[in-house]
Amino acid sequence: MDAGWRGRFAGAAAVPLLALALMASACGGSSDASTSAATTTTASPPASAVASSPSASASSAAAGAVPTRSVEAATPAGTLHGHCRGVPQKGFPAFVLESGLGGGASQMFTLEQELSRRTVVCAYDRAGVGDSAFQPPRGRSTADLVADLGAFIAAAKLQSPVFLVGHSAGANVVFMYAQAHPTGVAGFVSMNPIPPADTYLRLVHKVETKAEFRDETTFYDGSNDEGVRFHDTERMLKGTLPATLPYAVMFDEDCDGDTEFCGRILPSLTKATRLLAARGAGGRFVAAKGAGHDIFANDQDLVLQTIVDVVHDRGAR
Repeated sequence: MDAGWRGRFAGAAAVPLLALALMASACGGSSDASTSAATTTTASPPASAVASSPSASASSAAAGAVPTRSVEAATPAGTLHGHCRGVPQKGFPAFVLESGLGGGASQMFTLEQELSRRTVVCAYDRAGVGDSAFQPPRGRSTADLVADLGAFIAAAKLQSPVFLVGHSAGANVVFMYAQAHPTGVAGFVSMNPIPPADTYLRLVHKVETKAEFRDETTFYDGSNDEGVRFHDTERMLKGTLPATLPYAVMFDEDCDGDTEFCGRILPSLTKATRLLAARGAGGRFVAAKGAGHDIFANDQDLVLQTIVDVVHDRGAR
């Protein structure tokens, strides 16, 4: 998986906050975001979490477990495999999680567990990852990943609009999906998105060595864990978002000991990310200080509070 921005940066926590906080949000309440940075080991989902039948889900619900159903989504390239956990609740959107490169459906499992206590939450393996192990075509773009997300949402038969949460490359997918299907999205949270290509490359070209800049361009050209070309991420700054659509862009990167590199690169990365938060009138920028690249793992409390804030923003509009 992408352990950080182009593999330079690299963490998991579970905080029982959402059930109470979402309830307060639905009533119009709001609270300040926490900035804790607890780190533990990410839990892996049990095999039963992604392969239960409807009857098994019903019996699990009766026993107090969270019901889970498998989801298969047909795409032109192959079948995507995923699952949904939890029970639909009136007044709460279904959540769909979009992982970072190579992360798959289990990457944000502790976050999934927390969300599924209050509503339905779904996750899936993108093409070529995990249970969706078929070989996707070469030269796929972010737009192709957006289309796959749409296929999964349709196959999951989720009530529209849905709430999207994406990490790293997945943060770009949910951002661009919201631009393409604004009426189908209740809100979204993008954690450490890959910066928009043209804007970011123009900024870092001034401060990077030739070798570093070559690494940047080859990453965007498809030299990454899923072989995806990310040049079309510039569309995020060219496309529109409705003023009524709330969202948050969360950002932090640690230096992994390379403070000299960070001193040169982080200003450009931060600037490009802030531009995304300012793209729509309903956007907010959330600095996840100390969380590093894997914000969902290293400061889950802040991620949950940010979700609550965005849900509250929707209710206030």
